Amino acid sequence: MIVTAILTFFIIGVCAFVLNINWKTKRLYTNYTLIPYRIPVLGHLLDFLKDANQFIFDNFAKYGSIFTANICGQHFTFLLDVHDLLTMTKNPSLVFSGSEMVTTIFGSRRVEKDIQEDIAQVLHKTIYPQTLQRADALNALTVRFVESFHQSLEKDQMSSPEEWRQCGLFDLCHRFIFGASTRALFGDIEDEELKELETNFVTFNDKFYVFSRGLPVWFYKLFYRSAYQAREKGIKLLIKQRPNQSEFITAAREFYEGKHGDVFSPTDVGARMMIFFWASLGNTIPATFWILYYLLTTDKGRILEILREEILTHGENMNEMKVADSVINETLRLI
Repeated sequence: MIVTAILTFFIIGVCAFVLNINWKTKRLYTNYTLIPYRIPVLGHLLDFLKDANQFIFDNFAKYGSIFTANICGQHFTFLLDVHDLLTMTKNPSLVFSGSEMVTTIFGSRRVEKDIQEDIAQVLHKTIYPQTLQRADALNALTVRFVESFHQSLEKDQMSSPEEWRQCGLFDLCHRFIFGASTRALFGDIEDEELKELETNFVTFNDKFYVFSRGLPVWFYKLFYRSAYQAREKGIKLLIKQRPNQSEFITAAREFYEGKHGDVFSPTDVGARMMIFFWASLGNTIPATFWILYYLLTTDKGRILEILREEILTHGENMNEMKVADSVINETLRLI
């Protein structure tokens, strides 16, 4: 009898808690169209996991270019028209924290505000200018990249000198950039470790957008296990220091392990290295793809015509282009 009463009160309490959360999330939302849902707390989770693209297309047809879904008690606003961006950014309830994004996407430890401000200050005012923007440091990084790229091509040629390899254009760009960029930054990585790191990067990068949602860790472990494990394995591989790592990575490691060594564990430092690792590849590989795509699909005669026009029109003014050298160096740094 007592057990039955306890169970009854427990069930009533759980139902009240769920209904209270459901009511609060609906009450707090006042800005954009909140899609109706039937399952408390979970909201649209099951529909979204079933087919995310179809979920977005269906609601776009019903509610227009801006709508909000409830996923696990959190509101996610979908912005499907770039012309609505200004409206969204002016919304006073919009909160975007770079440090919070770092934590949720890459699994880095949350730190106090003063520590986060110190990290940003040192990175942007000291480490970046000294190791990435200084001419001699950038030249050394570029030389290392080119050397690694040549070694990769020679190794591929030696493994199958008479055999042609076929792949898509994006895969080709990936092969061009990944190994050379990673070794230029992180040093002499063994082939097996590089292959494992590449596999983890591809898996994590494919679901990168998922981690930006700021959902609980259990959600990623349950529904995106492969991507979560790939991220964690990548972090472990990047904890290790290797010979010939770049001046930038060396300085960043020394900063995290030295000044903030009492805050950041080796795994936390690996997570910070994961940020630099993804940043060096996540945009560079697609950018390389689009450059090659337009070069290959545009008429060669037209390309030469444009180049000649630029040279004839602006060649004599090259000395007046004060930022041209910086633009070229920045492009090389991104590659």
